[in-house]
Amino acid sequence: MNVAPRLKASWEATDRVIISGGFNRYYDDSMLGYALKSGDSKSVTHWRNIENGDISNELDAEGGWYYKSSKTAINYASFGLRTPYNDEYTVGVSVTDPLIDGVFRIKYLHRMGEDRFAKNDAGDTLTNEGSSKYDSVSVEYAKTWSDLSFGPLNTLGFSVSASWAKRHVTNNSYFEEVELEDYIYYKGKSYTESGFDGVKGNLDIPIRGGLRLQAGLLDNRLKLWSSASFTLPYDGVIDSKENIDIEVDGTEQNHDVYVDHRYDFTTYVNVGASYQLAKTEFGETIVTAKVNNVFNEIGNATASDTNPFKKGRQFWLGLKTSF
Repeated sequence: MNVAPRLKASWEATDRVIISGGFNRYYDDSMLGYALKSGDSKSVTHWRNIENGDISNELDAEGGWYYKSSKTAINYASFGLRTPYNDEYTVGVSVTDPLIDGVFRIKYLHRMGEDRFAKNDAGDTLTNEGSSKYDSVSVEYAKTWSDLSFGPLNTLGFSVSASWAKRHVTNNSYFEEVELEDYIYYKGKSYTESGFDGVKGNLDIPIRGGLRLQAGLLDNRLKLWSSASFTLPYDGVIDSKENIDIEVDGTEQNHDVYVDHRYDFTTYVNVGASYQLAKTEFGETIVTAKVNNVFNEIGNATASDTNPFKKGRQFWLGLKTSF
């Protein structure tokens, strides 16, 4: 039986200071994925290339079929494993400042993942030896003025925030040892695409921040807002667009070569507005317009064969009626 408690307590130290803490346990939701994988049968995949219309149906012939990957049938239930879980501890402080009655909040979170699924040293057995650790600190300051009477202006507010995080993970799952499809070469080692997630999980998490301004006018029927988010420079990895062939389990496999990369500072600005067209006892109708990424900032986005587009400036117009 798995028990997942959610506990939180707070103490109002003064009329302006509130201290809180909590404990939560979450069980992983990947169990269905392992159950479905258990239903897969053993298979071998062969590919063939077509060049200048020349095709051969012979195995290992020029232009013909060649070995690409294999998949082993595994019954995960036979390993008798425990359900992976995460224990999460939080502590926070909320302070109302005496100058303009804005609220400052700071929160620390520590999360430990235990009994995570991982392979054994031989790579042929699923175990509970995996683990993970995640720590983060977030700060925010927010203030809203209501019931204003400066011409059409009724409300005005702003908020600023920032967050820092660090994590460490072992193998994300056992799946990378089952389906040998895409390979990555990084610092002298060969990885499957899913197996490489464990490497990326231990790289830098950038420091992020944001600023938001909002206003309500005309009895709050018209609402305007603007926000900006930023990401500080950080170290990560990137596809060098180079490829090499490396022998894996006796077969030559093509690898994408990944290298270390320093990602630049980025900023994204969004603006929006909504207007209440009508309101009756039966409901209301609101039209909303938004422009995301106003300055068409590409930032550190990358494109790939499976995701060939970099998202730039976006426009959105919507009409909502509720009753």
